[in-house]
Amino acid sequence: MFTEFKVGDHTYKLRLTVQGIVALERSLGFSPLQIFMEIDNDVLPKISDMAIILHQMLQAYEHGISLDDTYEIIGDYIADGHTYWDLVPVFIEAFQEAGFLEKEAGERKN
Repeated sequence: MFTEFKVGDHTYKLRLTVQGIVALERSLGFSPLQIFMEIDNDVLPKISDMAIILHQMLQAYEHGISLDDTYEIIGDYIADGHTYWDLVPVFIEAFQEAGFLEKEAGERKN
């Protein structure tokens, strides 16, 4: 259960766990799920929050990646011609894959 995130020539595996969500709540001071409520109102989360969330999503499969490395990954993603808004679907997919957000009707597992 992971989401692939391609940046340049590297494909990262993103995964959220319950422990990861709890760590994010402690680090951010709020539930990371609240970010999706803001996104529904066309409010882009703070880049620092997105970096912290991405860093946590990288921890399950991409051992040894620091928060500074995560900043570089985001910078490389932007340099590849993407925008910060392009990160949103990646985050949503990772949260859906982990079961923290509902998948689209056609994607639901029985």
